[in-house]
Amino acid sequence: MPVYFQACKEASPTASGVDCFGLALTLAPVGILSGVSVFKSHQYRPQLWLAWVLVMIGAGLLSTITADSWRITVIGYEIIVSGGLGILSTTTYFPVLAPLPVSENARALAFFTFCRNFAQVSRVCCFHSIFPDVSPCIGVGSNHRWIHTSE
Repeated sequence: MPVYFQACKEASPTASGVDCFGLALTLAPVGILSGVSVFKSHQYRPQLWLAWVLVMIGAGLLSTITADSWRITVIGYEIIVSGGLGILSTTTYFPVLAPLPVSENARALAFFTFCRNFAQVSRVCCFHSIFPDVSPCIGVGSNHRWIHTSE
């Protein structure tokens, strides 16, 4: 999203970071609310279904944005996606822990965290192997036509 804001909306790096606040500031509070709802309802499946629905709808909406889309529309779509991701980031622990005795929780959470982190690292490594000229942190290399240089 920062690359979109910089390329299509001509935002500065700082402004594009501010435009991603919809994504960043929604994730944790929604995750907390999801945990509270699991605690109160003693169910985790409805929250997981809601999360996947939000992620799919939000991703579909994000696929419709163009260079001319309003900035507030894009931020709203980010909020929908991050709502689903916030639920998923916290609620996926419950299915792992539900069938286990309490004495096995520490090992299960350690393994779950290892697998999640390993998958994230592997994803980044594979992405950079397949697309060596693209970085999700700094954007696209200078050989692309939408990067304006001072030449």
